[in-house]
Amino acid sequence: MRRASVIRRQGMLSVVDVEGLASATVTSRIDALGTGYYQVLVILGVGLALLTECIDLGSVAPMNTALSRTFDLDTVTRSQLPLMTFGGSGIGLACAGPFADRFGRKGVLSWSLLGIIATMLATAMLPSTTSAPLVLLLRFLSGFAAAIQVPAGLALAVESCPMASRGQVMFCIMFLGSFGYLIEAFGVQQLMPHFGESEEDHWRKYCIFTASAAALSLPFVSLIYESPCFLAVQGEADKCIEVLDGIARCNGKPPLRQVALPEPMRTEQRERQENKVGTLVEALGATIVKYGYLIIMLCMIDSCRAFFTSGSAYLWKDLVMLIGGGNSAKINLIASFTPLVGLIIGGRFLHFGVRPVTFWAAAIAAVALGLLTNVSLRTSPLGLLILMMTVKMTYGVVGTTVTLMTVEVFPTEVRVSAISIIGTVSKVLCAYAPTLLELLKGSEQADSWTNRNLNFYILLLLAGVTLMGVLSVFVPGDSGDGVPLEDFVEQKHVDNKVKEKSKFIVNYGATHGRGRALDTDATGRECSPAESSSDESPGSKRSPKDSSTSPKGGDMA
Repeated sequence: MRRASVIRRQGMLSVVDVEGLASATVTSRIDALGTGYYQVLVILGVGLALLTECIDLGSVAPMNTALSRTFDLDTVTRSQLPLMTFGGSGIGLACAGPFADRFGRKGVLSWSLLGIIATMLATAMLPSTTSAPLVLLLRFLSGFAAAIQVPAGLALAVESCPMASRGQVMFCIMFLGSFGYLIEAFGVQQLMPHFGESEEDHWRKYCIFTASAAALSLPFVSLIYESPCFLAVQGEADKCIEVLDGIARCNGKPPLRQVALPEPMRTEQRERQENKVGTLVEALGATIVKYGYLIIMLCMIDSCRAFFTSGSAYLWKDLVMLIGGGNSAKINLIASFTPLVGLIIGGRFLHFGVRPVTFWAAAIAAVALGLLTNVSLRTSPLGLLILMMTVKMTYGVVGTTVTLMTVEVFPTEVRVSAISIIGTVSKVLCAYAPTLLELLKGSEQADSWTNRNLNFYILLLLAGVTLMGVLSVFVPGDSGDGVPLEDFVEQKHVDNKVKEKSKFIVNYGATHGRGRALDTDATGRECSPAESSSDESPGSKRSPKDSSTSPKGGDMA
């Protein structure tokens, strides 16, 4: 009869004991499995989900213009459209943290895609007599559905990848997600060539187009597993082992259940199963106390990034429409390639550290925005195209580097909740940027801008991205540059009795000097020292020193 697996806690890490045989920290096991086909599935699943979110975010400006025209919204209601969209996004981020840290990352990711499908289809079917409150409600729900997937998906990706390849995997996910801006530009060119300002624009078909992208992402999300780190923290030992073994099969590694090791100690996990909600609240409080300064710094950095990104993305529609001459949609489509180029270039410089990369990307964007205040440059098709491409090239880079700084700081226990707190705070300025734009304009038409108001708005964007770059240099620690992930907020006390029992446990798959590596038998299969010694000749003997499997210090398996 098979004995159940047990999850126990070692300091701030989770350790899984498999059927009384094998023992390993979850993070070390993920490192031991390396990078392979499963990480490709993670890139596809999470990347395509982010691609859908980028399609939705990139089309906010033309969609709001089309809705304002179709339903004849007044100036006050029109200015509320971006506020409702980004406000819903902020509330979605606030809800994503507790949901993902309580119920899992994959489920939140799937429900987000279903929400996008439902809201886009509902918007496409609105009759022309629809009241303004219902239009605002659907824009709110659209922002809510698109936002809840972001922290959950990024946490799932980080917790499913080895430390050595974490940065590159994140850049690949952001690269795939940034294709959403290109697809959005193509969809706008085909379905809304006048950016919602003409009766010839088919915004209802564009809603169906967005819903189709979300539907195509769902099968890829279903192929990836739940985060093994999340399952370990929740005390779901058997599910955690199933996920780790599934990753092992995808990457061509031996499953953990097949590794025969000496009998380890067992520790029950009743305390974590009894009151998960209370534990989460307590852990969040401890996180705020322990990481207060970092949370404030990251909130400021991400708020400046969100203000710069959402404000400039919302502005491009007006700038290309001011040129006229039938080149608007073409300029928008060409410039949409540049976030992909930026990610390719930024990934090459990742070894210098995320902080320098963030600073120089912000500096490049600031210079380009400064040049946009020149009327002759921004009214020239070639000049506007070059400056748009330069600014958009930094979108994916700063988004990825700030995300890497954020996800590696916090432990698994509260990782998504902490990311959600930062994201929710940043959504305030994210929503304010396009709302301010609508207030500075005379109407929904691009030609209602005055040069004074337009230059003032561009300078605000310049100030935001500059502040982001400067603050990123002063973020303490090495988060984002590939550091080991922790599972719990606080160190758990381990008494001497537990330490005495733990000397029989081998830290399977550990790296960076934690524990002793497994021996291998004649076939190359990983096995315990006890197994290895059983294959020796009867006359051979192993010294006590050689046969010891006790790890050094407090890093027990």
